[in-house]
Amino acid sequence: MVVAVATPLRADSSTIAAFKLPPIPSPGSQNILPQESVDLEDSSVPNPDIAFVPIDQAIIKSHPNFNGVVLVAKDSQIIFEHSYDPDKKEQQYSEDDVNRQFLLGSMTKQFTAALMLKLVDRKILSLDDSIQKFFPDTPKSWANIKIRHLLNHTSGFTYEYLSFKRPCPFQNQEQGLAILKKKNPHFAPGQTFRYRNMNYFLLGSIIEEVTGQKLPNVLETEITGPLSMERSGMIGASAVGTGFNASQPACYFAVGNMYSSPRDLFKWEHALFSEKSVLSEETLEQMTKPEISTYHYYTTITTDKNKRTITVPDYYGLGLRISDVSGQRIYWHSGHISNYTSLFYYLKDKEAVVVVLSKTTNEHVFNIANDIVNSVFNLPTVPVPVDSHKETSVASKLTHARRTKLAKKPYSA
Repeated sequence: MVVAVATPLRADSSTIAAFKLPPIPSPGSQNILPQESVDLEDSSVPNPDIAFVPIDQAIIKSHPNFNGVVLVAKDSQIIFEHSYDPDKKEQQYSEDDVNRQFLLGSMTKQFTAALMLKLVDRKILSLDDSIQKFFPDTPKSWANIKIRHLLNHTSGFTYEYLSFKRPCPFQNQEQGLAILKKKNPHFAPGQTFRYRNMNYFLLGSIIEEVTGQKLPNVLETEITGPLSMERSGMIGASAVGTGFNASQPACYFAVGNMYSSPRDLFKWEHALFSEKSVLSEETLEQMTKPEISTYHYYTTITTDKNKRTITVPDYYGLGLRISDVSGQRIYWHSGHISNYTSLFYYLKDKEAVVVVLSKTTNEHVFNIANDIVNSVFNLPTVPVPVDSHKETSVASKLTHARRTKLAKKPYSA
């Protein structure tokens, strides 16, 4: 699908007003964004249920240091896309700017999960297989850990090898696997959620063992190739010419080693959720099922009179975070690696995709995405991450205390 590039909106504060979306353009259409404000009282304006504001102007005003790209799609069509760079005096659309590549960090996990679920679809393995089937020379405590537990971060492992405060403890995958295979889980599998990158490192190792191929090649064969995601891949394989360091530490592997572009991510989310062409109906249902509550996120609800912060029950599926906001289900994930930050939302009931990729901070990405969710899709703010050491909600404190107690004594099968 070829999508025309829109002319960026520019308006001073006196002319900023709510917009209504024009009819969803057909492929090749030249008018993706409205070029002037629309009278909200005009009954002839289509799509009256969606209020569209000049996102471009709002982003520039609220996030002047944002360096990244924003894409918004509705009903299988891109309705807004723009590149931002604080070093440029005039932001201008171009194919290169709008579709530039970014490292994804932990957004990689949904692709690793999908590759694993494809193997499930082909009956090559089962979500309920013990991981000791693939790692026989591991502690007895690994016996009851299933592939499912790795996918939804309920394996019981608490060891975290990735840290912004210390270097990676290994130089290649073989060394990494040797280190991780000595670790014991600290609570029974399936008992509670603990987000750990070790889980997805092990999943990547299983995929390579079962397929007999390196993970970047499996990704290209199964996902990026068939979906024509030509600007996506993993560092170490098809990264030549992308500008990314091909010697990226092995630490990131199946955990966060992907790079992609906004339009490629739109292709992916559209194929996965809208067309449902990536996985079978059964495995997609497994992927998007709220498996375990995280109690690790909070949301800010804005009303006519005030703004209040509450804890909401957010969940993790298989490689996806899942939130219910005002009765609307949202699948999402974020990522951070080497000064790159990524975020996507798929709003199930509205069939909408929001992608924000950045070379700046986490805060920019979440705030911009949430501004879009608020103004374009009329939803309260989606959950944003909080530092685990600064959790303020009662639920988070209780959960953190429970985790700490569980972690004091290693679990034994």
